[in-house]
Amino acid sequence: MNASRRHMVLALALAALGCAEEPEVDLAAEEATLRQIDQEWVEVAAANEDFERIVSYWSEDAVVVPPGQPPVVGRVALMEMVTSLAEIPGFAVSWESDHVEVSPDGRMAYMTGTNAFTLPDATGQLVTTRGRAVTVWRKNSAGEWKCVYDIWNTAPAQGS
Repeated sequence: MNASRRHMVLALALAALGCAEEPEVDLAAEEATLRQIDQEWVEVAAANEDFERIVSYWSEDAVVVPPGQPPVVGRVALMEMVTSLAEIPGFAVSWESDHVEVSPDGRMAYMTGTNAFTLPDATGQLVTTRGRAVTVWRKNSAGEWKCVYDIWNTAPAQGS
């Protein structure tokens, strides 16, 4: 085969590959999976016991941005954050995600929702602060959803 024919065959092969359709992503199934993972995470976090499992829902390079605090970056720092919070008497956390949006390729997603953190105030009285949250999720190379960015702020007072 001469050089021009090889180039033409190669060009046609590349064009055919470029036209190959990617498999269609079942976005509803991905959303359902994310909701299930998120609900499992809520339950594990509420138990406040299995710190390795709590942290496992975040990616190795996750960034968590608590209100008024510097970002917590990476799994080691997240483990330190989770264990230090668990040592606070009366600490509790819960959340409910109300919206999930999955990217068309099924590799990224974000969730919005509300949360509640209970901590003692300066007098030792337990106070629950309600907030609004956004989490960003990414599928890793094993096809598992992991939270890569987690940020929240305090919700406005009721009636505001």
